[in-house]
Amino acid sequence: MESSNPYAQGIFQAVKQAQSLAQDYNKVSDVKADGLGGGNGDEVLEEYKSKYTPEEARRLRAQWKATYSVYFGDVEPDQKKSYNYWLGKQKTDVTEDLDGHNTVDNLIFEAVETFLPIANRANPDPVVTAGDAPAAIELAKNTKSFLVDWADKAKFRMRLKGGTRQWVMSKLGVWKVSYNVVQHKIECNVLVVKNLKLDPDGHWDEEGLFTGDWIGEPKKISAGTLSDMFPKHADRIKALSKGNATKKLTLEEWWYKGTDVFYFIDDECVGTFKNPNWNYDGETKTIDPNTQEEISTPVQGKNHMFGRNQPTFPYVGLSVFSTGEHPHDDTSLIMQNVSMQDLHNKRLRQIDKNADSQNNGALASGTSFTKEQAAEAATFLRKGGTVWVPNGDVNTAWKRDAAPALPGDIFQQQEKSEERLKGIFGITGSTASGIQDEKSVRGKIMVQQTDSSRIGGGVTEYIEQAANTIYNFVIQFVFVYGDKPFEFNAMGLNGAQEAIQLHNTDFLVDPNVTVKDGSLIPKDPLTERNEAMDLWSAQAIGLPELYSRLDFADPMESAQQTLTWQMVAAGKLPPQVLFPQFGAPMAQGAQQGTVSPQEQQQGTETQPQPLTSPPAVEQQSQQLLQSVPLGGAIPGGQ
Repeated sequence: MESSNPYAQGIFQAVKQAQSLAQDYNKVSDVKADGLGGGNGDEVLEEYKSKYTPEEARRLRAQWKATYSVYFGDVEPDQKKSYNYWLGKQKTDVTEDLDGHNTVDNLIFEAVETFLPIANRANPDPVVTAGDAPAAIELAKNTKSFLVDWADKAKFRMRLKGGTRQWVMSKLGVWKVSYNVVQHKIECNVLVVKNLKLDPDGHWDEEGLFTGDWIGEPKKISAGTLSDMFPKHADRIKALSKGNATKKLTLEEWWYKGTDVFYFIDDECVGTFKNPNWNYDGETKTIDPNTQEEISTPVQGKNHMFGRNQPTFPYVGLSVFSTGEHPHDDTSLIMQNVSMQDLHNKRLRQIDKNADSQNNGALASGTSFTKEQAAEAATFLRKGGTVWVPNGDVNTAWKRDAAPALPGDIFQQQEKSEERLKGIFGITGSTASGIQDEKSVRGKIMVQQTDSSRIGGGVTEYIEQAANTIYNFVIQFVFVYGDKPFEFNAMGLNGAQEAIQLHNTDFLVDPNVTVKDGSLIPKDPLTERNEAMDLWSAQAIGLPELYSRLDFADPMESAQQTLTWQMVAAGKLPPQVLFPQFGAPMAQGAQQGTVSPQEQQQGTETQPQPLTSPPAVEQQSQQLLQSVPLGGAIPGGQ
């Protein structure tokens, strides 16, 4: 490359250097994945030019911002209240605010942070099919392995958790899929929902795709990076940053109908482009070898067909409690529990005040004490000291003011409010207090499974669908940016890691990508173990699958050791296979002390294969496997 900075010559030139343009397959190689364009004066290919001029983009942006500001006025208060209640900044008593003693038991924080791990316990399990042909089966296998490896490297589970937290607090969770041209990798990032600007007439459909006309996303980028990315606007950027290349400026990215993207720095439009994450139909030019004339040949853009099968917003939303009338949910788990949290805190303050009055309240007689002496006596008594009364009856000079005990209904309501809040979140059985009344282990597990089923059926299925759409976006990005193959690791034979490459030309057929139903629903480890043992007893799974479900470190190695042990125990293999130092057994005839001449002659004529030879081991293994009865036990099994 001519420069180590991929943005130094303008974004279009940078991507040309980073990716090969020799392939006709990828027709979008001239545009950076997230649309950060502007170029250095090079002509943009015709199929990537937006039909909207910068002036038209400015008018649209002004209209969109005005429309969203009106709509967001009703959404912002709930977002702020949810965030404050999650932090613990909750409604308090006016008298407590004066001395800074605010009694708050933050159940909402406990509920949210217990709910999130249950709803996002594991990476979603991708399921890929491509057909029955051997090449299609191999493609499906490699595509699945690529998605599994991508999810692991991208920390996908944690990103799903971050998006779910945004949903809990902001009534919407949003992820954005983009391509990092510098590192040649596909990224999935959690967005701060309160910063997004969304078409109020749109909503998020069942696939997590936005149905509105526009989405605006502001982001902070240093002035130096912006100057490299938009060299034609370097003077304007320098003026805005006052010459400070490290100063952060706001770059606004506006997507229109999923087909076009506009970029603004301050109020200046610095670029309008078509959606770069799509292979458009175009043409390639070749030289006729006979006439040496240039020939134009149409090229059909090849894309992963999913969702709407057309260019769309690279955003995926998590929306659960929605009527479909606007982008954000109509309510949230936190907002549904604000009043219950306030009631819980109110009852807690009542109990606290009653306890203080029982321990510290007192009445002092004016004939025996002055105000100053009474205050000093009260402090001294709290420390366990003795107060001297100069004259008169001590019982009339000083009296404890014991408040009456609170009725039991107060404490019952306190417990009920806590149970009700946790019940709305679906985590009653997932906390220590929620299962303390269950005496048996099975009872505790059943209560926890009730939580898992409720969360899995109410929220996790939406998260799985969002993950499904994100996986399909990742494959689409391989279609578009896979001129340079993506490298990943997959599990080979005997658990060994195998390096594989996935190229966009590998997709001779378009695979079907989905997420296994229930792969995110948490399962109790003891239940999973019992299920695995039951399947093994019914011979419904093999040894490697059994050990995999039992979470053995190396299922294949463990299965091999078990099979070897069974063959040794059955006399099909010598003990030396497992115990090299074990003494070699004597032949049966030698043990009896007699060997017939016929046996000697047969021994010299046909020498049997030793049991340790590969053919013999294979033959004995097949015989042993055929002789294993249904429901056969394994060492240590039940």
